[in-house]
Amino acid sequence: MSAPRVLAVGSSPRKGGNSDTMLDAAADAACRAGATVEKIQLRDLGFNPCRNCGGCDKTGRCVLKDGYRELNDRLRAADRLILASPIYMASLSAQLKCMIDRGQPFWVEKFLLRKKPEPREHERRAVFLCCGGFRKGDKFLANAEQIVKVYLLCQDIAFAGSVFEPGVDQRGAINDHPEALGRCRQAGADLAG
Repeated sequence: MSAPRVLAVGSSPRKGGNSDTMLDAAADAACRAGATVEKIQLRDLGFNPCRNCGGCDKTGRCVLKDGYRELNDRLRAADRLILASPIYMASLSAQLKCMIDRGQPFWVEKFLLRKKPEPREHERRAVFLCCGGFRKGDKFLANAEQIVKVYLLCQDIAFAGSVFEPGVDQRGAINDHPEALGRCRQAGADLAG
């Protein structure tokens, strides 16, 4: 059996931010556990929001020609996903939300065209890593996590859980939360199995 392919997607607009550090911890652990890992940062890709143009309704493929096309191919090829985002206004970063909205073709394939998923060597699974500056309360995670779950459902990817760390705002603050980084490493290692 080949190693699972993990796509680690960072969505912070701030380079070197706390969710980037969480992503690095999980991706490095997945790699050490034997997975093939590719990391990307959405801030570097240059793609536009979904236009709700209906262009994907017949084919399940987005008709817009921008940086999302290559990302879409990577998403489809991945066995496992690590999605990392800061929590903004009890939701995802604009970069991750834009990627998710551009996933409309996945919804079209599954629910409109009723296309069955192709057999894969590995079960598809994903984890969601996130942090925010507020001090406590999972209510800030709930909305963001629900959006991620719906996105994964459209691709027949099992949700394998979240690592959420509140009280993390200033750049580098996550380094003062070694237990959270340990949970990220464990989530990454679990994805490799």
